[in-house]
Amino acid sequence: MKKRPLCLVCIGLMIVIWMMKQAGVPIFGEPALPSELKEELQSGKEVHITGTILGRNQKPDSTQYILKDTFLIDQTVKIPIYKILLTVRETELFSVGDRIEVFGILSAFRPPGNPGEFDVRAYYACQSIYYSLWGEQICLQQKANFSLREMLLSFREDVTERLQSLDFPEISGILSAMVFGEREYLSQESRRNYQMVGISHVLSISGLHITLLGMGLLRLLLFLRLPDKGAAAAAAAGMALYCLMTGGQPSALRAFLMFGVMLGARLLGRSYDLMCSLSLAGILMLLERPGYLFSSGFQLSFAAVVGAGAATSVYQNFLSGQNSRRKRRKCRMAEKAVRAGITWAAVNLCTLPLICYYFYEIPVYSLFANLLLVPLTGVVLISGRAGSMAALASRLLGKILLMPAVFCLNGFEAVTEMIRRLPGAVWVCGQPRIWQIMLYYAGLGTVIWMMKRQSDRCPDKQQSRLPDGHPGKKPEKKKYSGWKRMAVILGISCGILLWRKTPGISVTALDVGQGDCLAVTAGRGVCYLVDGGSSDVNQVGKYRILPYLKQQGIRTLEGIFITHPDQDHMNGICELLKAAAEQETAPVVKRLYLPCWMEAEEEGRELALLSAQAGIPVVYLQKGNVIRAGDLRIQVLHPGKEDGFTGNEGSMVLLLSCGAFDGLLTGDLEGMGEEAVTEQLKNCEFLKVAHHGSRNSTSESFLACVSPRVCVISAPQKSIYGHPHREVLKRIEATGADWYQTGKSGAVRLTVTGNEMKVQEYRSSCN
Repeated sequence: MKKRPLCLVCIGLMIVIWMMKQAGVPIFGEPALPSELKEELQSGKEVHITGTILGRNQKPDSTQYILKDTFLIDQTVKIPIYKILLTVRETELFSVGDRIEVFGILSAFRPPGNPGEFDVRAYYACQSIYYSLWGEQICLQQKANFSLREMLLSFREDVTERLQSLDFPEISGILSAMVFGEREYLSQESRRNYQMVGISHVLSISGLHITLLGMGLLRLLLFLRLPDKGAAAAAAAGMALYCLMTGGQPSALRAFLMFGVMLGARLLGRSYDLMCSLSLAGILMLLERPGYLFSSGFQLSFAAVVGAGAATSVYQNFLSGQNSRRKRRKCRMAEKAVRAGITWAAVNLCTLPLICYYFYEIPVYSLFANLLLVPLTGVVLISGRAGSMAALASRLLGKILLMPAVFCLNGFEAVTEMIRRLPGAVWVCGQPRIWQIMLYYAGLGTVIWMMKRQSDRCPDKQQSRLPDGHPGKKPEKKKYSGWKRMAVILGISCGILLWRKTPGISVTALDVGQGDCLAVTAGRGVCYLVDGGSSDVNQVGKYRILPYLKQQGIRTLEGIFITHPDQDHMNGICELLKAAAEQETAPVVKRLYLPCWMEAEEEGRELALLSAQAGIPVVYLQKGNVIRAGDLRIQVLHPGKEDGFTGNEGSMVLLLSCGAFDGLLTGDLEGMGEEAVTEQLKNCEFLKVAHHGSRNSTSESFLACVSPRVCVISAPQKSIYGHPHREVLKRIEATGADWYQTGKSGAVRLTVTGNEMKVQEYRSSCN
């Protein structure tokens, strides 16, 4: 570090930014709005906005703009808002640099409601965007004269549209993502394949793309006999335009800055140091936008380069002896394979904690996929870039030039599909705690330091300096001393990172909007889902339920209970069943439990068909059935087979028991069904309030029998049905129970340890 002061400066800057973030210092571009206005924007407010277009992204049914120099017009007062995200359905496109006026609904990005859910607020905060605007009326105030961004953006849109018109429907979407950073045309199947085998990084414009294209352009210019300075300047300019055109993601920006430093060192005849170059890139990026420090793309990109640098340093030290040099001449292919393997291992060890923290799963066969497919990425990028641009002038020429890329990408698709179908292709590891990540990096740093010291004492080095028979010459048997200690430290570090606390009895009501979903755990490996659906959250299974299960490290569900077949209780479960049938990263489901009367219903037959496709048996339950798993006992209180109840009145009612704890789960129970259950009830510590807090459920007599201490209501913050109804809340409060609403609290988790019961609100804990 003493020889690399830039590294110390970069680390110091990161620490300062982190401390300022913790202290709430306003350096991240968050506008200082009046507190009253901030409260109004939490739920949306009709506003009049003016701003300048900084960027544009076309989607299938809308267009998104990023506005800068934005002002909220409140009568005659102009309130500055640094940047906002504008979404409109207007067919007319506005150019980057245009000054526009918008009337619409402005709202603040809300924090996630569940563990594992994508944090859209944090994602945009890294870009200094804190508010989104749904534009209802938009008009042009001032037309931009000229904008380089608009020219590059229009070129990218024209090229990607032309790609879609060629005869490569699947491949064109992958090419658009890999070459131009346009992911709108990327199919879900391709996205899933690349992610599950651990090569999703090739679908984003990253350091790999900048390095391959930049070095390829530089070699081409030198081959054309351009002077070194001219070739370097032209390559740097070309990569700057490419980085700007593709959106300037943190990883691409980092790679471009390092590429520029490398060219500068080459022109000046100076040596190039990877870590100093990385540190300079980090300093420049963080000074321009401190929020990058909290971006997963920034962190992963820098961690990968640190791993590659550490691997290169250690590898070179070990091969610096004369004997090693003689061996390398004999087997250069083996050396390249070993070097690639060591580099891959080092990069993965450095990025492993971040992958676990942000994605909760580890692609098991990523080594094979990366070694096999990534070397061909250069062919795809060069062919894809040349062919897509040529297609603007001639479709035939474009197709010809695209053939190498199409051939490679067809191979990518076949290989990724094959690997994805292998057993255990993805291991769900759950999210580690911050202290686990810190201890892991401390152990990994110790191993790297020990390897450096070991390589400095490498026998090859010492033997190359000493004549044969010299008394100071070390015997060969000590060559690998210390490796066992390194392996032990690394193993302990990985164990700490991947260790997860064994959960006790807990009931978690997820925030799924207008719907229901509860997760019940009782010790390691025991987890049940009760319902899972929503009528106002799209793909609730994919974006809320499944991320929660992965974040918790849940790989197996003992069973899924569906209380009744309303869509707001089961459409997310259908998504999980389809994912299991298609061998995606969904948990293994052992059984699907349905109320007995659903066997004759159409919805029940559809669920049975989905379960059969996924290889999951269906069990129909009735009053009196009992399911046991460890210390957990689940008793079915309703409905009986001969009762004749269906719909909400026939909702399956479950009594959870574990030690002294009892919890009652009621689905959408109401009316005659509630009356039929009341006579079987006993005092329960926990109650999942029926039917989202509807007025026609949870009567006084029902509450008197249950006498709960904690009630949870699954309903959005502003329900179109008025849930939870005020009368129900008054009845609950009259019993002395505490109540929580998922739309306000986020996921509500109740945990039981001995005779102690604890309630945790997710939004309170993550703010």
